[in-house]
Amino acid sequence: VWVPEFGRHKKVMFKKINIGVAVVSFFIFAVVYIGAYPILDFLYDGKYNNGVLLLRLFALVGVLRMFYSLNSSYIIGKMGKKPIRLHFFFSLGSVLVYCLLLYFFLSNFGVIGAGWALLIITALRLASSYYVVMKKWPKKEIKIEGGDDFPVLE
Repeated sequence: VWVPEFGRHKKVMFKKINIGVAVVSFFIFAVVYIGAYPILDFLYDGKYNNGVLLLRLFALVGVLRMFYSLNSSYIIGKMGKKPIRLHFFFSLGSVLVYCLLLYFFLSNFGVIGAGWALLIITALRLASSYYVVMKKWPKKEIKIEGGDDFPVLE
């Protein structure tokens, strides 16, 4: 989603964008978390009110995915071949891990297990994307400026 934006500019204020995403996503999460029961009650006339935990899990997954898509777009839009390749292999490996998690959690916990498996794999993918972004790549590959927690690339 962010790839065109990152590709257009020489400098990307990655830390500021992360803060903005955090504010927006946590606000949305809070609304969904607090309003999970009324939302399900309104939409389905009480038929699926026992799905509150699952809706809350999905809301948390949504927060993590916002950060993951930001990192993924940054990697694709601003970083060189080696980081992109590493990101690809992390993504490919996550498919296998997700299948294993789904099998285990669905077998043991039913539908709510699928929600937990999704939350776990999303957190792992987010961690791997931050690893790729924060890894110190050779100077040839990318040029890192500034002393912020997140690199500002040219």
